[in-house]
Amino acid sequence: MEIDFLIIGQGIAGTALGYRLEQLGQRIVILDQPESNKSSRVAAGLYNPVTGRKMVKSWIAEYLFPEIEPFYEELERVSGREFLTRKKIYRPFLSIEEQNEWMGHSSDPKIGMFIEEIFT
Repeated sequence: MEIDFLIIGQGIAGTALGYRLEQLGQRIVILDQPESNKSSRVAAGLYNPVTGRKMVKSWIAEYLFPEIEPFYEELERVSGREFLTRKKIYRPFLSIEEQNEWMGHSSDPKIGMFIEEIFT
C-alpha cells in the first residue's frame, strides 16, 4: 500500500492533520497507542486564548481560535459523535496588582477580542 503521509499519534493534532490531509486527497496512515496516557485524553482538547499566571495571549490565538469551534463542529458532523463542550472560563484575581495588570492586558485588542466580561 502506498501512502503519502505517516502520522504518529492520533491525539487532537494527529486527528486534525489526518482529517485535513484526507480532505486534500492524500493517502494517510495513523499509528497510535490508544491505551497510553496522553495529553489529548487528559486535557480533552481544552483551549484557552489567554493563559498563564501573567495572563498572556496564546501564540497566534487571533488566527487559531476563530477556526477551532467550526473545525470541531465539522468533525462532529463527519464522525456522528458529539465531543465539543463550550465552557466559559472564570479567572479570579489573586490581588489588586493582578487585577490592574489584567485590566492593562485587556485593553490590547489582540487580547480584548477574547474577553467577554470582566468582574472586579
